[in-house]
Amino acid sequence: MRNLWTVFKFTFLGRFKTKSFVISTLSFAVLITVLCHLPAILSAFNADKPKTIGVLDDATGVAEDLAAYFGRTESSGVRIETFQDRGSKEANEQYAREQVDKKVWTGYLMLEPGQGDFPKAVYASTGTFGLALSEDLVAALQAIRNERILQEASVPQELRQRLNENIALEVRTIATATEDGGTKSDRQYLVEYFLVYALLTLLFIVNSMYGQLIAVGITTEKNSRVMELIVSSISSVQHLFGKVLAFFAIAILQTTIFLAVAAVNLITPDNRDFFKRWNVDPAAVPASLYVYFVLFFVLGFFLYAVLYAMIGSLTSRMEEAGQAAMPVILLLLIAFYIAIFGINAPRSTVVTAASFIPFFTPMVMFLRIGMANPAWWEIALSLVLLLATSLGVGWLAARVYRVGVLMYGKRPSVREIRQAMKSLGSQR
Repeated sequence: MRNLWTVFKFTFLGRFKTKSFVISTLSFAVLITVLCHLPAILSAFNADKPKTIGVLDDATGVAEDLAAYFGRTESSGVRIETFQDRGSKEANEQYAREQVDKKVWTGYLMLEPGQGDFPKAVYASTGTFGLALSEDLVAALQAIRNERILQEASVPQELRQRLNENIALEVRTIATATEDGGTKSDRQYLVEYFLVYALLTLLFIVNSMYGQLIAVGITTEKNSRVMELIVSSISSVQHLFGKVLAFFAIAILQTTIFLAVAAVNLITPDNRDFFKRWNVDPAAVPASLYVYFVLFFVLGFFLYAVLYAMIGSLTSRMEEAGQAAMPVILLLLIAFYIAIFGINAPRSTVVTAASFIPFFTPMVMFLRIGMANPAWWEIALSLVLLLATSLGVGWLAARVYRVGVLMYGKRPSVREIRQAMKSLGSQR
């Protein structure tokens, strides 16, 4: 146990004191800070910049009605500016284009004869026609046309107001019987959506980054022949798990820093105002989601870490380590892409089946827990399978590591590894 602690301490401090650790931690912390304040940053860039649209003031009176409509709905950020007829359609368009070129207007709206008694609207601008602006203009024109039809039908003003009242629709996701039987709003569902997305990305980054570091570190020790001195004084198994535990501690430390930075930034006044404005409560996310994240983080890290360590023990050169690690990288990528693409269909057959495959479980089952509310026995079964696979892979990695760290030259084949393991077993 003392040797295990020695390896752990040496590896942990050696990694902790490197410039790369400090730089990567600070870089990700800055990136997380920027992402947490992205809504406020975008709002600051777009603040006090209403979209001004020019509309020809013709006999239809639509321009005046549009100006009155958007004057009542200032939150839309659209302002209508009317202009007088220049004598011809070409002159009107020429004047409107000049205003757009001078950036006085965002765009202009031309009214042309339609099939009915209401004119056809044609919007032109130099930029893209945003979805929000499109919806605002269509809603405004629709409201104006409806109001005119109601006036022609001599519908009383009180009845017209009742017809124009907005319908409040709140979307809720029904909780399954495996939970507390409650419900959650669409806003809460959106919070969990982005939280699960962020944590899945964190799982992938940590597993891939630290897995590569483990493999490269062991290969470097083999390449410099330091490994021969190490295994002559301590057990190779102690060396394996000492390194894995040290990198696990570093990963936990760095992940905790990232989560703490995110938490601190999310409780700043601008973000609290943003959440309040959108009726979003991050505290409404169930604590069980974070507990499951820790469970899958620990088991998933151990599973992939011992795989990377086993690969590192079988390679003697740096260029071989990356090539040998490709199967593990592919497993991680497949798990990540199933989870990311499955986040919009968490109850699909592919996602459900993949959540029980141990190499995919840490990401895919966590996705299902956050978005699909699986039954408790499904979660328990996936955890048991993941734990059993992690222990089995750990046992296999320990046996391969024992013979792999002393094998130099070309990367050994599976047959050569088996023969070396049998030979070592017969000597004991």
